[in-house]
Amino acid sequence: MNYFKFSLTLTNFNEQSVEIITAFLFQLGFESCEESKNNIYAYVSENSVTDDLINEIEILSKNLNFKFIFKEIITENWNKKWESNFKPIQINNDCIIRASFHKQIKLKYEIVIDPKMSFGTGHHETTFLMCKELFDINLENKNVLDFGCGTGILSILSSKLNAKSVTAIDYDNKCIDNTFENLKKNNIDNVELIKDDKVPKNKKFDLIISNINRNVILKSFEAFIETEAKEFILSGFLETDFEILLSKIKDLKFHLINKKNKNGWLMLRIKK
Repeated sequence: MNYFKFSLTLTNFNEQSVEIITAFLFQLGFESCEESKNNIYAYVSENSVTDDLINEIEILSKNLNFKFIFKEIITENWNKKWESNFKPIQINNDCIIRASFHKQIKLKYEIVIDPKMSFGTGHHETTFLMCKELFDINLENKNVLDFGCGTGILSILSSKLNAKSVTAIDYDNKCIDNTFENLKKNNIDNVELIKDDKVPKNKKFDLIISNINRNVILKSFEAFIETEAKEFILSGFLETDFEILLSKIKDLKFHLINKKNKNGWLMLRIKK
């Protein structure tokens, strides 16, 4: 599968505009965004490039004053770009995330991730916040659901933090393949990998982790609750989404345990 690169040139390049635009693009199905000077570069699979997608971006461009062009790129170039830009990232004093082409770094938790076209290397604010939060939870003997697993990074870390079992779900074939490869690279054997876009029925979990986007999480809350999970760690949304999410959390009789913000991106931990 090939990908398209969208180049957005902003008239007024500022942090708030970038946050709004990138959040919107992720909700439309874009898999990665990067910033450079007055531009945002966004990548999406060729199957997602439809007239509706173009129309949505055109409407956004008029509201937020930017111009855009797009072109097809080949996957090989994408992977080379990742390799040139992907640097090891340290989550805390015990945990580091690196690619297989980096030198081994001896910390207690060393996670090897080759991202390819999947989301989740620890560099994005949401993944970083989710990883840090997992260290504040006792996962021993717990069954974990990773909904929207991307590269499998959160599943791998959950396993390394002594989760009893992890179920990793994603609807994208490339994410499933990428997670499978990363599980092998990290010698993880207690993760069940499922291709789907729905929460599995008739399975029970203690903890649900999901780093997707606001709309998917809002639609999935009831299905999350049916698993009898009592604790969720959620991200993939902005500070501007907080009040909408908090209202839903309160409606479902959950309590906000922790809220962290990194460059406008939020992580929420909630508990029954």
